[in-house]
Amino acid sequence: MNKFSIILIFLSSLYFSQTKQFVYEYKYVPDSQKKDLILTDYMQLDTDGNRSDYYSQSLKKTDSLINIIEKLNRFDFPRYNPNLNYRISKDYLLNEVAVHIKYGNINFKIEEKDKPKWKIINEKKTVSNYKCQKATVKYLGREWTAWFTNEIPLQDGPYKFNGLPGLVIQINDSENEHSFELIEIKNISKVKPNTTLQEKTISWNQYYKLMAETAQNVNNNIDKMVVLPNGYSFVLKDGNVMHVDKSKKNIEEALSDEIMLINNPIERDKLKIYNQSVK
Repeated sequence: MNKFSIILIFLSSLYFSQTKQFVYEYKYVPDSQKKDLILTDYMQLDTDGNRSDYYSQSLKKTDSLINIIEKLNRFDFPRYNPNLNYRISKDYLLNEVAVHIKYGNINFKIEEKDKPKWKIINEKKTVSNYKCQKATVKYLGREWTAWFTNEIPLQDGPYKFNGLPGLVIQINDSENEHSFELIEIKNISKVKPNTTLQEKTISWNQYYKLMAETAQNVNNNIDKMVVLPNGYSFVLKDGNVMHVDKSKKNIEEALSDEIMLINNPIERDKLKIYNQSVK
């Protein structure tokens, strides 16, 4: 860790007298064949200045999802989306990033070795009322443009985008298929505790193989099912909620097709790993 990073971590510890939650609006195109379909989710970055926990607001406990479905008696929830089924932890002092995924009763941890290598550009503008500077990076199979601010002394941002001399306020890929923008800052009580000792560390290859097996053996991976007037809602063992219209003749085939539809992930370079796993 260089001297500048140590100074920035010290400044962030002074800035974070209270634990903060940064809320990002995340817009994405789930299917590369349907560019006009843009979905929106809201992501949370909780940090105490030393470490952070990043996750989707839609990442809820299975029982909570079932209760919502039954209460609303509808199934217009987001489709199965591996772009959201995770938590990301960052340890600023150790410069470590890890992805945490739950499947059934097993907690998996995938350590991220690839770090973004930023190019800071001498271009500035105001974004979300913050004075920001531009930075670019080729990372995880996409080209990204970020706007960060040193008004918030934190080397962090949405997803795995960290390492800049200030918080990332806005970032999008060159094809505008994935974008994040800070929309709210809250004070919270604490960051989710580290559960490393209760997790099994695996590789991305092992994880995508598990996803492929889930798609090929749907019945064995259904945890709960709710029957609705116009369809069926299924909760998979990984916590994802999926929906099938009653007009579908083969429900198992429809579920399998939905899981297999992962042609536009935020990490495009991992798509090859997944495609190799399903063969």
